[in-house]
Amino acid sequence: MRYASRHKTNWPLIIGASLALIICIVSLGYAAYQAYGKPVADRYGCFDGVSGRQTFVLIDASEPRFDADQQRALHRYFRQLYDGLGFGDRVSVYTTEGDQQASVLAPRFHVCGPATEPGQLTAIGAETGPAGYLKKQRTRLYEQRFLPELGAVLDDSPDKGRRQSWQSPILEMVADLSRQPGVKAGAKIVLVSDLVQNTPDSAQFCRVQNDMPRFAHFARRAVYHDRLKPHALNGIAVDLLMLQRRSYGPHCRDEDEIRRFWVDYFRANGAVGLRVIRLRHGMGG
Repeated sequence: MRYASRHKTNWPLIIGASLALIICIVSLGYAAYQAYGKPVADRYGCFDGVSGRQTFVLIDASEPRFDADQQRALHRYFRQLYDGLGFGDRVSVYTTEGDQQASVLAPRFHVCGPATEPGQLTAIGAETGPAGYLKKQRTRLYEQRFLPELGAVLDDSPDKGRRQSWQSPILEMVADLSRQPGVKAGAKIVLVSDLVQNTPDSAQFCRVQNDMPRFAHFARRAVYHDRLKPHALNGIAVDLLMLQRRSYGPHCRDEDEIRRFWVDYFRANGAVGLRVIRLRHGMGG
């Protein structure tokens, strides 16, 4: 006499599960096949071959840095800048932080404007999604990439390697930037600084007497022609975000004198649409 097996094999269940697994694998494979070879953005939202308007941000991170009021103003400015980015527009941020000092200027970080409409991605053959999904992607890029990088630059207590306490090579930075690819008509430069140039071998505004005359006189100096004069900035817009200080040094009367030097400097070198935005310090600044 035969006894029935205590564990009867449920073949319909096994076959059903196997079919579901096969369908899932085939679907993933098909999706991978469909996406193969399509453009993919890097972690900062940039696609190879997609290029829009270029914005170059120069942040003078020397001491004293940014008080709470100035930090808020800068975060507001850069949020507006980010919100205004078109698809493929790029923001490249350069700083004078200690670990960024080098003979060749290189960006601290960059970010590109994400797509706002599905058709923009379809046009380049990239994977796309509905407008709501793209909006969330744009917010995510700001919160996870742009904001943390900017926050680290504006931190009032930076890591020792990033701290810059002894010089402000602003003229050198602008001159070096002017030689970078993409710095041409239609681009924009944003300079964040108290505008007090300070490098012992070039000029020490407000610290050394006569180191900051009117720009027309400064432009005749050999050091300017030899090392500090930028390539032409014709057609490039400039925003000067001037960090207000309570004191600028013994040889500057006031901030108006400093601001006038830089306005004349940029205009003489071809910049257009020049804006000066004064960032006031707080009560404790």
